[in-house]
Amino acid sequence: MMGKAAYAAASKPPAGKEMPKFDGKGEIQEIKVLGDWALMWTKLSVVVTPPSGATPMTRGGNTLTTLNKQNGKWMPARDANMLTVVPNPAGGRLRALPPAITLARRLNDARNQVAVFDSDKAQVT
Repeated sequence: MMGKAAYAAASKPPAGKEMPKFDGKGEIQEIKVLGDWALMWTKLSVVVTPPSGATPMTRGGNTLTTLNKQNGKWMPARDANMLTVVPNPAGGRLRALPPAITLARRLNDARNQVAVFDSDKAQVT
């Protein structure tokens, strides 16, 4: 899907239907900055609760986002996620994600070039 308008149109519920509720949690694992471009690896978990009160569904996994610095601001250029179904804990609350071995190995192979990002102590500018 390309563009804001296409995404907005695809995100609308059918006529007369309510939107599900979304609850997400993301944890930035690493960021690699290359001039005006950056790669960001994030662990993501999303709980989707249907408006009918049906059982919430949780998906979790890794995302890899390519960012481009435009007019001094980092903007997403591309985003790929590998979210899979995660069994729901009681009440549909978010749970810890299993380690992402394959992606972590790929990123750690280039660790000497990867800046570890701690959102409490650092800021990428």
